[in-house]
Amino acid sequence: MTFGPYDEPPSGGNGDVVLALSPLADALPIAWDRYLRNRLRHPYQPWLEAVLSDPPADWPTVKSFWEHHHYDALVERWLSVVGRERLVVRVAEQDDDGARQLGGSQAEVVRRVNVAFHHREWPVQRYDQVIRRGVVAALLRRPDSAANGRVVTPAWAVERANSIATVEAARIVATGVRVDGDLAVLGQVQVPQSSPSDDARPLSLDAAADAVVAAVEAVATTWPQ
Repeated sequence: MTFGPYDEPPSGGNGDVVLALSPLADALPIAWDRYLRNRLRHPYQPWLEAVLSDPPADWPTVKSFWEHHHYDALVERWLSVVGRERLVVRVAEQDDDGARQLGGSQAEVVRRVNVAFHHREWPVQRYDQVIRRGVVAALLRRPDSAANGRVVTPAWAVERANSIATVEAARIVATGVRVDGDLAVLGQVQVPQSSPSDDARPLSLDAAADAVVAAVEAVATTWPQ
C-alpha cells in the first residue's frame, strides 16, 4: 500500500506500507493551490514567507503544511504505527498529486474572489458549490488554461526549502527506515531562472466570462421559477 504526506498511517494490515515523499520545494505551490481552493486569501509570496520563516507563522494553513511536510517527523509518526519492518520510504523525483493546478492569473482570480467572499461574509457552505465546483472547475476546463502562466516559486524559497529538506533527509536516514530512492532528491530542487512575474499572463475575457457563468449556474437551480 502506498500513501502520501496527507494520508493517515493505517492502524492494521499486513505487508509493506510505502510512504511516498517528494521534493519539499515542489510541494509548496501544490499546497498553496490546495489551500487556495479552500478560501485561502494570502498571495503566494507572503504565504511562502509565513511557511518558511523561523519559526513558521501561526497560521492554520502553515500549521497544516508542516504537519504534512516535516518529513522526518512524518516518518517517525508512521514508524510508531506500522513499525520499521513494514515501512518503506519511497522518494519521488517530482511532486505530482494527480490534480491540475491553477495558472498564475487563474490563481489570482480565485484568491481575489476568496477575499471578497470573506469580506462580504457569504455563507461558507456555498463556497464548495459556487467557487470550487463553479469558478475553479470552469477555469481548469478551458483548453487555454496552461497559457495563464505557472505559479513560480522564487529562488529564495526554493533554497530555503532545499536546506530544510536536506536536514530532514539526514534525520530520516538516522531512523534506519528502508528507503527506495535517493533521499538527497528531497532537497535538490533546481532554483528557477525566471522570476514569478516573468510567467504572469492576463486572464482572457472568455475565461473570466466562463467563470462567472459557472458561478451563476451553481446557484441558478435554487432560484424561484
